[in-house]
Amino acid sequence: GADGISPMLLAGGLFGLNALSAGGVYLRTLWLARAGNRIVARLKQQLFASLLKQDSAWLDKQTTGDLLSRLTADAQMVQSAVTTQAVAGLRSTVMSVGSALMLLYTSPMLAAISCGTLPPIFILSRHYGRILSKQQEQVQSQLGEATTLAEQSLSAVSTVKQFVAEDFEAHRYRNSIAGAHQKAVDTSHMQAQLEAGAHLSGNAAVLAVLGYGASMVLEGTITAGDLTGFVMYSLLLAGNLSSLTSVYSDLVRAVASSERILSILDRPPAIPMSVVPTYLESNQTDPLQPIPYLEPSKNEEISTTRSSGFNKASSSIIQAPLIELTKLNFQYPSRPDVDVLNNLSLTIQPGEVVALVG
Repeated sequence: GADGISPMLLAGGLFGLNALSAGGVYLRTLWLARAGNRIVARLKQQLFASLLKQDSAWLDKQTTGDLLSRLTADAQMVQSAVTTQAVAGLRSTVMSVGSALMLLYTSPMLAAISCGTLPPIFILSRHYGRILSKQQEQVQSQLGEATTLAEQSLSAVSTVKQFVAEDFEAHRYRNSIAGAHQKAVDTSHMQAQLEAGAHLSGNAAVLAVLGYGASMVLEGTITAGDLTGFVMYSLLLAGNLSSLTSVYSDLVRAVASSERILSILDRPPAIPMSVVPTYLESNQTDPLQPIPYLEPSKNEEISTTRSSGFNKASSSIIQAPLIELTKLNFQYPSRPDVDVLNNLSLTIQPGEVVALVG
C-alpha cells in the first residue's frame, strides 16, 4: 500500500545487511589466517628449538624424516584444528543446541524421538575416534620414514649415481609412499564410516518424526504448520550433527599429530643446557618478527695462559679452566656394543687444542 515499505528500499536494506555479512566473512577469514599462521609459526619455532636442545643419544635414535614430518605436516594439521575446525565446531554446536531447544519447545514428544539417535552417534564417535587417532599416528610415522629415505638419497645423490642406484632408491621411496598412502586411505575409510553413520542416524530421526508427526496431525494433536517447522528444525539439527562428526574426526587426527609434537616439547633432555641462547627462546618473542643472531662479543677473550707460558692475563679476561678426564669409557648409543673410548685419561691445559681422531 501507500504506507508500505518501498521494494527498492527493502532491497537496499537487504543489500546493506549482505555487505555487513561480507565484511564479517572477510574479517573472520583474515583473523583466522593470522591466528593460524601465528600458532603454527610459534609451534615450529619452539619445536625446532626443543630438537636442538635434545641430547645426542636421543637424536641418534630418531630419523631425520620423522623429525621433519613433525616439524611440517604435524604442525600444519594442528593449525587447521585450532582455527578452521574449531570455528566450524563452535558454529555447529550452537546451531545444534538452538535446534534442539526449538524442537523441545514445539513438541517434547517429537523431540524425544528426534534426539533418540544422538546416543548411537556419540557411541560411534567414541569408538571410531580411538581408532582414527592410532591410525593417524601410523600415517604420520610412515610419511616420516618416506621423508627420511628422500633426505638420505638427495643428500648423497652423487653416491647414488656412482653406484647406478637411481632405480633402487626410487623404488624404495615409491614403496614407502605407497605404504603411507594405503594407511591414509584406511584412515579415511574409518572417517567415512563415521560420517556415513552420523548421516544415516540424522536422517532416520527426520523420517521417524515425519511418520509419527503425520499421525499426530491426523489426530489433531499438533497442526501441519507445527510439524513443518519441526521437520525444518530436525533437518537443521541433523545437518549440524553431521558437521560436528566431521569436525570431531579432524580434531581426533589433529590430536594424534599434537601428541607427536608435545612428546618432544615436553621431553627434558638427558643433558640439560646450562645456558640457552636467546634466539632459541622463541616463546618470549613475537614469532613473526625476526631477531638477530647472537654473536659472541669481540671484546670477550679467553686467556691462553699456561702454567709455564705467557704473561698472566688481566682481571678483565676470563680465565679458562683446566680440563681433566680420568678413566673415561664411551660407546655411541646407536652401537652400545662397540667401545669407542676405553679407560681414557687426559689432561688439557688452557689454550691447548686436542682432537680425538678415529
